[in-house]
Amino acid sequence: MSGSNKAANPQCTNRTRLCNNPAHLLKSRALVYFFPLLVALVCNLLAFADWLHSPFRHYHLVPGLDMMTHMDYGKRFLEGRMSFSVYRLICGTAKLIGGEDNASVLVAGFQLLTGMAATFICTFTVLHLTRSKMASILAGFFSATYSTAIIYELSTMPEAFFMAASCAVLSLPQLLASKKYSASSLALAGVLLSLPLLTRFSGTLLSLLFLALISFRLIRKAKTGGKTTWKKMLCLLSSFLVPLAFASFFKSLDKCLFRFLPFPTHGTS
Repeated sequence: MSGSNKAANPQCTNRTRLCNNPAHLLKSRALVYFFPLLVALVCNLLAFADWLHSPFRHYHLVPGLDMMTHMDYGKRFLEGRMSFSVYRLICGTAKLIGGEDNASVLVAGFQLLTGMAATFICTFTVLHLTRSKMASILAGFFSATYSTAIIYELSTMPEAFFMAASCAVLSLPQLLASKKYSASSLALAGVLLSLPLLTRFSGTLLSLLFLALISFRLIRKAKTGGKTTWKKMLCLLSSFLVPLAFASFFKSLDKCLFRFLPFPTHGTS
C-alpha cells in the first residue's frame, strides 16, 4: 500500500529526499542568499566605479555640506575635541588610515559593505518570517537595488550605517529564534542593539524597544528554564551595556553638557 502510494506520487519521494539530505537543503538555502548578494555586489561595484570619477567623491571637501561636517567631526574626535559616536569613530579612523584625500573612499567602501550586510539581513528576515524562498529573494533584490540607499552609502553621512544597524536589530527576533536563544547569539544581539543608539539619538527608542521585547521573551522562558535562562538574560544585558559604558567613558573625557550619556552630541571641549 505504501509502496503503491510512493509510486503513484513521485513528488512525495523527492520531498522526502530533500528533507533527509541536509547538504542539499543547505545548498538550496544558500542560493536564496547568493542571488541577492550577487546583485548587490554588482550594483555596488558599478556605483562605486562611477562615483570614483564623479565630483560627488569630493563633496566632503565642500564647506557647508553635511558630508564635510561629519568628516570634520571624526577628525575632531580623534584629536579629543569632540564627543564620541560610532560614526565619528568610523570617519576618524578613515582619516587616520587614508588621509584627507582617500578618507571618503574608505568610508564609502565600508558603507557599501554594510549595505550588502543589510541585503543579507533582509533576505534572512523575510525567509524566516514567510518560509518562502521566492519572497526572500525578491526582498533581497529590492534591498540590493534600492538606489537611495546606495547614494547614501556613497556619501559620508551616518544614515547608511544607521539603516544597516536598524535592519540588524529588526532581524534579531528571527535570529535568536533560529539559534534557540543561545548565549553566543544573545551576546551578539546585545552588541547589535546598542549600535542604533550609539549612532543617532533617534535610534534610542528602537534599541530599547527590541531590548524589552527580547527580555520579555527570555523572562517567559525563565519560568521553565530556571537558572540557565537568567544567565542568558545577564549575557544579553551585559553585552548591551558594555558598548554603552565604553561610549560613556569617552564622553566623560569631554566637557560637554550631559557628558556621561552615551548618545551622540555636538559638544566640544
